[in-house]
Amino acid sequence: MEGARHLYVTATITRRPDHPFGRIVGDGLVLTNNGCGRDRKRHIGFESDNGLHIGGAHHFTMLNDDTVYEWMLPLLRPRRTLPPGTV
Repeated sequence: MEGARHLYVTATITRRPDHPFGRIVGDGLVLTNNGCGRDRKRHIGFESDNGLHIGGAHHFTMLNDDTVYEWMLPLLRPRRTLPPGTV
């Protein structure tokens, strides 16, 4: 969506995303490159600065991981002050 900031989180069951086993298995459900919006055939435009990688985790770890919450919270806050009386 134009004008939207796209954030993403990836995980690998290995600590490092470039570990050979982590590259093959990813987080057990999604490969890291796919989670980042890139693969051999396409790149959907996610900026690498807008992503977070969790090493040593599986796909469902990301749902309740404090690291993800702490990373996302400041990014979700408004970046500008709204005029008084607006919601």
